Amino acid sequence: MQATIARLLGRFQTSAGDAARIRPSSSTTSTTLDVKFDIFRKRLSESYVSNLNHIKPLAWHEKFSLDLSDVLLELELVSLTQDGEDECENHQPLSSIFELYKKILKSPRCVLLDGPLGSGKSTLLSTIAVNWGLNQRHWAERFDYVFFIRLREVEAGETIEDIVLSQCLQPSRHEGTDREAIDFLLHRSKARILFVLDGYDELRADCKKKTDAIPNLLSGKICKKTHILVSSLPSSGIEEYCKVDQHVSVTGISKANVAPCIERYFNACSRPELALELQSALRDAYTIPDDLLKSPIFLMLLCLVWEESSNRYRVLSNRMTLTGLYKEMVTSGVTRYCRWKHIDTVVHEDDIPHDISDSLNTIGKTALEGLRTHRNYFDVNEVTSNGRDVDLFLRLGMVSRASSVSKRHSQRERISFSHKTMQEFLAARYMAVSQSCSQSDIQALIPTIDASLEYRTLLQFLCGYNEQATVVVFQQLCKLYKTFPRGVFREDYYDSTLVGETAVTYRDYVIMCLFCLRESQCMYTVAKMMSPVFHSVSLRLSASCRLSTALQHLLQVAGSDVRQLKICFPNPGDDAAASYVTSLLSRSFPRLQLDVRLFHCQVGADRMGILAARLRSAPCLMTLYLEGTRLDDEAAEALAHALFYVPLLEELELSNNQIGDSGMTAISKEIHNVPNLTFLGVNDNDAGDASIVAMATKLKHVPRLRELRFGGNTLSASGIRTFFAVIPKMQNLDTLDLSSSSRDPARMDAKTVTSLVQAFPRLPALVILKLQNISMKKSQLEKIMKAAEERTMLHKIWCSKNLVADVSRIRIQSRITLN
Repeated sequence: MQATIARLLGRFQTSAGDAARIRPSSSTTSTTLDVKFDIFRKRLSESYVSNLNHIKPLAWHEKFSLDLSDVLLELELVSLTQDGEDECENHQPLSSIFELYKKILKSPRCVLLDGPLGSGKSTLLSTIAVNWGLNQRHWAERFDYVFFIRLREVEAGETIEDIVLSQCLQPSRHEGTDREAIDFLLHRSKARILFVLDGYDELRADCKKKTDAIPNLLSGKICKKTHILVSSLPSSGIEEYCKVDQHVSVTGISKANVAPCIERYFNACSRPELALELQSALRDAYTIPDDLLKSPIFLMLLCLVWEESSNRYRVLSNRMTLTGLYKEMVTSGVTRYCRWKHIDTVVHEDDIPHDISDSLNTIGKTALEGLRTHRNYFDVNEVTSNGRDVDLFLRLGMVSRASSVSKRHSQRERISFSHKTMQEFLAARYMAVSQSCSQSDIQALIPTIDASLEYRTLLQFLCGYNEQATVVVFQQLCKLYKTFPRGVFREDYYDSTLVGETAVTYRDYVIMCLFCLRESQCMYTVAKMMSPVFHSVSLRLSASCRLSTALQHLLQVAGSDVRQLKICFPNPGDDAAASYVTSLLSRSFPRLQLDVRLFHCQVGADRMGILAARLRSAPCLMTLYLEGTRLDDEAAEALAHALFYVPLLEELELSNNQIGDSGMTAISKEIHNVPNLTFLGVNDNDAGDASIVAMATKLKHVPRLRELRFGGNTLSASGIRTFFAVIPKMQNLDTLDLSSSSRDPARMDAKTVTSLVQAFPRLPALVILKLQNISMKKSQLEKIMKAAEERTMLHKIWCSKNLVADVSRIRIQSRITLN
């Protein structure tokens, strides 16, 4: 091993350029310093390679191990405003951290790397130190020295030199020489140095005073010209001490790396066939939140459950709750432990031996205290004085060992929870089993809305444990609902007129209540308690997610209490969305005001036929968006026949499909069945003049129509002329789009202009007129503008200026603007 490391590190002889940066000009001392720095750098590299490169993450599986290079993580670069605030909506994929340091002159001084517990932040930082030590991926070319520091090991009063000496180098007889080299490099050389600081959230409070080493390093009071890469949990408050130049978010293990990790686990078990089974089951399961599946240790625990469970497919069935899945994890771990200890096999949580159950309560109590104090690391003696308990927790995969790397604290041993969701589950289990979830306990835990959102996952697990805990949790959540502003608050959120932080908080609160109801598996009684919350529900979904399952459960147990439901499927390619909506409407909801929006997914004629038949279950359907859902004439005809059953429909969006004249004519014939229609969108279909004329003759049946979008279809001047000739008086129509197709632009003629102008008195409320992809003369456009100003409220005409002859010479004074 030592020979291998020596061979790998042999390339680290200090180059002439390195020496010029780090040594003084005096020739009498340069040779001695070169030797010292060469020895120091080799020892630093050797320390990283030998201590960090190989990890053995699973205490229950002796044969399983990983090299750091095996763990591939997804990174996102978060854009910052000029004031250093995060632009939460602007995240860009980042291939590697090194991308930020490629440009030497523009490299950021301080990069913040954040992500949830268990997402792989420490693994990523360790990889950087090892890559530098092995001269891989350009890190050694970019930086002369990398100092990897675990902030949880920092003690009050330590200087930066003490910290580097204690944590970055293995014990040796060269400590005096090492300290001298560190002092010179940090304060008197021009060496390119990167500090890699792991876990700012774990830095002790007595080490955060402005006079302490780490705050001084972050603020630039010391080592100002060095670079800093620091990891933390979100919202750690690090901005108090330093200006964050770049913010990178770790989202967890990459999707491409999930399958190789599963295969590596089951190959180590000599059961490779299970890897294929689990991968197949995961493709169809949506019990598991996406962020959990990205956690490396959660994925390994899932492999353990799959290996041990006698009914594997039940574990990932969509009837399984998150609480049930974690119970399976504990049971599988205990089963493996009991087999190792030659104890009777455990098949259910109720069969867990009493001494092991007591140990689980012990770690659960610690987990709860940690959540309350925002801690996930604990000294072993804080948790238990029993070494057997620590071994149990490790073998169950609940915690990982975090032995000190500091020479000053060589006797200290710590454990940390494998990921935050596991900590929350253990805390909830302790509360439920030890009867620590009385009304006063829950009130103390979540006295405010913000507190309830902080503990949302814990509350879900509590509801999943027993009915008593569920009732107490929902009683408190119901009280908290009353703290929201009174009046039209709920309706404003539903109508999307409520914005800002309050809207986000209310949305998160409703989603939390839905998840808690789903975990509880309870029936009408608890749902009835929350009927004010579930009166109006507005959700953005994908068909295969936990939230869609939670909504389905709500409608099953308390559908009559939901009076307004808005569901939007914004993700392109969510082809199961139509089937999901169809399944929701398998029951009748005679009073439910329903708003359904599907975008760019596969519906087609077959699914549309089934969905159209089910629409009679929702006679109060208010909005139906089917944009880009591959509807053809057959699908349009099926939808047209269904309009009879949804007389209250107000918005119908069918743009970006393949509906031709026969389908559009069928819809026109049945449009009288929806007299309340205010919006009709059929842009970018395959319709022609016959469609627009058929529609114009039927508009008298929809007097409330405010917006008609017919643009992007194959319209000619003749069709547009006929449309304006037969259109009835539309008192409320304010937006009209009659743009032609860009593939075959129409040509405006004098008769069409005259027909349009003569129609203006019948369109008194018109504000926006779109005539794009239509060529016309300057005089024709001027005539339209003049007539519109006299007879309508028109403010804006959209036209293709490149198709208007001499458009730049229009001199008419008008309130109407051209776009």
